[in-house]
Amino acid sequence: SGGDQMSKRLKTFSYQLIAILLIALVGFPIYWVIVTSFRPPRGGLFTAEFHLIPKDPTLEAYATAFQSPLLLWLRNSMLVCIPTILLVVFLAAPAAYIISRHRFRGRRSILMFLITVQLIPIMIALMPLYLIMAGLNLLNLYGLVLVYAASFLPFHMINLKLFFDAIPLEMDESAYLAGASTLQILYRIILPLAKPGLAVSFVLAFMGVWNEYILARTFLLDSSQYTFSVAFGEITLYWQTPWPVFAVMSIISSVPLIVVFIAAQRYLKEGLLRGGMRG
Repeated sequence: SGGDQMSKRLKTFSYQLIAILLIALVGFPIYWVIVTSFRPPRGGLFTAEFHLIPKDPTLEAYATAFQSPLLLWLRNSMLVCIPTILLVVFLAAPAAYIISRHRFRGRRSILMFLITVQLIPIMIALMPLYLIMAGLNLLNLYGLVLVYAASFLPFHMINLKLFFDAIPLEMDESAYLAGASTLQILYRIILPLAKPGLAVSFVLAFMGVWNEYILARTFLLDSSQYTFSVAFGEITLYWQTPWPVFAVMSIISSVPLIVVFIAAQRYLKEGLLRGGMRG
């Protein structure tokens, strides 16, 4: 009837209006950071006159930002992110495969331990970890990689196990009958089929390492080894950084995260759909 159609249209319009308002609420701060980055370095976050489009835009703030050790900080972050991700996946995948495919004594206890570890804040172990790394002379980027890998490993073992559980066991059995070894089955059959799970682990590990501050600030004593998150925190607390330059650094720090997310987007969608169906 006409009344029902009108009611549906009003409901649809209200949903669309709410979606637009939410997008504006989330998007406007991002837009304002971008606008601020095109102001002169001596400019502030706010001006006497409000302009949605920057008046007399300039790239001075970008030039000023790149006069800082910006590229060094980005390089250090990559030197931590990439080895951490590779180490986590290299260790988590075989462990998750064994837990998923084999029934052995203590398997349930291991799973409970991995879940329980996730409930314990890493900050509780900060002092013991610091003393261990100091004793091993690893208060540097290499030590930070080991700390990150150890702290992220339990979660990614559980995550990959859930994706391995969704792969039929018959595929393993067929490969065994064909003469394949356990490692061959894992790397040639299971991991290619679990690409969505690997993508989820890759993106979450990258985001976790890239944005992490406290551990990096604790284990990196040399300022030449600061990652971007540590350097960003330092310039926020101690340096008199102009707002436009600060905005430029905020944008640059977001670029690697955006690139990684776009690159893994197809697998992430599939992974989320599988996770939803499993749940």
